[in-house]
Amino acid sequence: MTLPSGAPPRPRAEGGPSRAWRARVVDPRLLRHAAAARGYLLAAIALGLAAAALILAQAGLLATVLATAGRDGATAALWTPLLLLLAVVAGRAVLMAPVRRWRCGPRPS
Repeated sequence: MTLPSGAPPRPRAEGGPSRAWRARVVDPRLLRHAAAARGYLLAAIALGLAAAALILAQAGLLATVLATAGRDGATAALWTPLLLLLAVVAGRAVLMAPVRRWRCGPRPS
């Protein structure tokens, strides 16, 4: 992204910046054309946040399993985090299956 060179335009007589200097956050034309994609965008954001949360949970549970396995005689305490880790891995696989299908398209038969 490049910044404009030189000094910013002088303010108008009424005190606000010139119309060329003012910028909108979102162009209304973009919103009209992107209305159909808004649902997909929200779904992609939700899936991304859920995947990130599951990856963090997976990392924490893996660290717990490895730390517990390193202790002597701690096999009984290992089952709960191991089963939770298995559930998180399976949940992440289920969550990401539609994303893979969406990105790669249907598989040829």
